Amino acid sequence: MTVAKTPRTQPSEVRRRDLLEAAAALFLQHGFDATPVDDIVARAGMSKGLFYHYFSSKQELLAALREQFIQQFHDRVQSALEQAPHNDWVARLACWIRASVQAYRDTLEMHDLVFSDHMRSNYQGERNIVTEPLYLILSEGQKAGVWSVADVDLTAWVIYQGMHGAVDNMGLDSPEQWAAMEDNLVTLFVAMLGAKLPH
Repeated sequence: MTVAKTPRTQPSEVRRRDLLEAAAALFLQHGFDATPVDDIVARAGMSKGLFYHYFSSKQELLAALREQFIQQFHDRVQSALEQAPHNDWVARLACWIRASVQAYRDTLEMHDLVFSDHMRSNYQGERNIVTEPLYLILSEGQKAGVWSVADVDLTAWVIYQGMHGAVDNMGLDSPEQWAAMEDNLVTLFVAMLGAKLPH
């Protein structure tokens, strides 16, 4: 007979993951401030001691959820880019825009949770992770003569923030509205770069 592992005998990464999943569910349901550590460990089936073995506080756990969110966003966009034409930089830019909009659209509640206490001083390294694929697309497109911009890093930042702000503030509901916004952003950013979409 196979005996199920208790939380204490499970691998360390599994226990940490279970704590993150339990906390995320409770934070989304009740809010960060209204969720005590006791509720998190109860949902995860662990002791309070195990919680503090992995995290010194709820704030540190929230930071871990933020890091996880950023990595998952990066991985989702990168996965989409793997399906895009490797040397068609306009198509790759359009793919990045669409994949980024969809990734944020599908995780808006979690995004708002993990960035609720975010400070500007913490943002630079995280921005580099999420804009890295965009920066590479712009750099390679520049080398190929598809567009010419004075500052690739600044351009990546402007495109990322424009996409992010549109998702945050447009208040869209239907799939058709989201698809239209993707189209509009692709048209806007490609034109901003002085490039042309294929007919």
